[in-house]
Amino acid sequence: MPGNSETAALLDSHPDFSYGHVLRLLYSLRPEVRLLTGIAIATFTFNSVTQQRAIAESEGVRWHNFQPFLRCASSQIEGSFSSFFKCVVLSQIIPDNQPASACALAIQTIMGTLEHSQSKPILALAADCVGRLAHTRAGAVNWEQHCSKRKIISK
Repeated sequence: MPGNSETAALLDSHPDFSYGHVLRLLYSLRPEVRLLTGIAIATFTFNSVTQQRAIAESEGVRWHNFQPFLRCASSQIEGSFSSFFKCVVLSQIIPDNQPASACALAIQTIMGTLEHSQSKPILALAADCVGRLAHTRAGAVNWEQHCSKRKIISK
């Protein structure tokens, strides 16, 4: 867990805990459950290659778990930005899509939003996503380099 090694150690030591319990929620009939499950998984794996490996060795995540949330209606835009974040954080453990492709789609969409949106709430969501991704280490590919080349962060 980000910044909480005690919680991670507690989960690892608990005999009944398995990421499989959490991963099965990605197949819920309720979209909000699937969305929140993806967020939880991204949180578990944020900056932790060990946790990413544990999830991959459980049942893992698949590209189709995130696709429905990548192109949401404007009323569900927060879910889209959560999905962009998840795609970058989890890109190394999504076996049915290339990590670079997952990251590129997410980053391209976030950057396009920052460049073209006039909506302050949407720009705030995009900027929040950039801020969170700027702190990732596990699995992210040259995120900061991409942003600085496009000079978006300074806007």
